[in-house]
Amino acid sequence: MKRKSGSLLKKIVFVLALLVFGSVFLFSGYQVVEYVYEESVQKSVKSDLIKKGVTSASSSPEEIRVPIKADDEGKTVEKNILLTPDITVDFDLLKKQYGKMIGWLYMQDSIIHEPVMQAEDNAYFVHRLPDGKENRAGSLFMDYRDPADLSQWGHILYGHNMKNGTMFGPLMNYRYEEYFKENPYMFYFTPEKTYRGEVFAAIHTTTDTLVFSMPDSDEEIEEYLRYVYARSVFSSGISVTKDDTVLVLTTCSTGNTSPKRFVVFLKLVEI
Repeated sequence: MKRKSGSLLKKIVFVLALLVFGSVFLFSGYQVVEYVYEESVQKSVKSDLIKKGVTSASSSPEEIRVPIKADDEGKTVEKNILLTPDITVDFDLLKKQYGKMIGWLYMQDSIIHEPVMQAEDNAYFVHRLPDGKENRAGSLFMDYRDPADLSQWGHILYGHNMKNGTMFGPLMNYRYEEYFKENPYMFYFTPEKTYRGEVFAAIHTTTDTLVFSMPDSDEEIEEYLRYVYARSVFSSGISVTKDDTVLVLTTCSTGNTSPKRFVVFLKLVEI
């Protein structure tokens, strides 16, 4: 009897283990499918936004030809880099449907091509699309405490580091100086103005540093800049002062790296 009881107990444990494993496997599979679906919805919404409100610039953009590296034969490779954007954004049209839209962030070749939102807190757009529908992909958004008209010195934009390359997925490439040389500018559009964003630093950091507290006084701005320049992964040669306007782009670091945040800094120049 003891042998039969022991054998029965083993079978029960084995069946229970299979059930637990199967449940975990099914749940994990569901999570993956749901995530892929939400990514596709996010890309579809963004594509619709671009079709509705983004058009090619009416005139040819200004650009410069810059040497970026040497090829295998030692010859210099050059790249045409935009000084003015090759697109325009129709905020009058888009804000009728997306009332919380305050800006648009764009990189040459559509590396980043995203609407920027702002809500009454920093939680709303973490897991919501520009149309307000819940989605784990979320949206790019400006800190609710920062003025959308860029009337203070610094402004923070948050965005997920998406595996499909959208939103702030490309920011992590600024870990490499060569990438910075090839992509020194972004463009930021508001309903009133257009700016060229000159990338002047990029750092690994944590959420408890002064990077995420915008300075108020001239002394605080100087301290902030010293902190950023000292930790930047490349040297840009770009000077930033208390009289400039700065965008701080922040996302999660890739993988299990520490610290957990990666931040890219732009000096805005009105064009």
